Amino acid sequence: MVRNNNNLKKRVADRSLALWDFDKKQIDKNEFLIGVDEVGRGCLAGDVVAAAVMVPRSFYEKKEFQKICLGIVDSKQIDFSKRQKMDSVIRSLQQEGDCRFQLAASNVSEIENLNIVGATSLAMQRCLDKLIDGYKPEDLKVIVDGRPMKRLSTQHDGVVKGDGKSLVIAMASILAKVYRDQTMVELSKLYPDYGFCQHKGYGTPQHLRALREKGVVEGIHRPRFLNKIITCDRQLEFDF
Repeated sequence: MVRNNNNLKKRVADRSLALWDFDKKQIDKNEFLIGVDEVGRGCLAGDVVAAAVMVPRSFYEKKEFQKICLGIVDSKQIDFSKRQKMDSVIRSLQQEGDCRFQLAASNVSEIENLNIVGATSLAMQRCLDKLIDGYKPEDLKVIVDGRPMKRLSTQHDGVVKGDGKSLVIAMASILAKVYRDQTMVELSKLYPDYGFCQHKGYGTPQHLRALREKGVVEGIHRPRFLNKIITCDRQLEFDF
């Protein structure tokens, strides 16, 4: 068991170093590198949450930061306790002035009005507007997980599967995931019959069963998503 744990730690460390090396190449001649990611895009309930993380060129010149960041990988590749730990690491880096980040969300009403792509772009733009205020655009390199977002006004590059390639995007994915999961846990206290603390708003059998038995929660469930996904022998009614 000890050997297996050591092997797992080594694999995670190796992935973190690969992400670090990717970012060193991305930053090129810019002074700052910004990674952007979102969480909750495919959920049936709750906000879509975005995070943007900015690090200076000097960040990649210090071995101590490389060591600190070992274990930071795509949020989907690590479990709850590891995500919490890495979230704390990133927040400590911000407190020490070694990086900066912003979190923002688009709510269910915005998802309904703008569709999920528009709402995701809005959440990302909210992060970036706060993060880059006062900085010269030519000093910044912005990379976003996935393909370029046409509705994102800030100049950026898309990196397909970027949360598994870039350290700053992976950092953003962890911050967004931990924040969104916490909000869903709080929702679960208000609506205990829906199991939000377990499935975090995704379309699990438990969640679909609760929807059929209890109906939708106004302002929490996404009508556009449910109309496409839910099939049952009685009409799910939305009173929005």
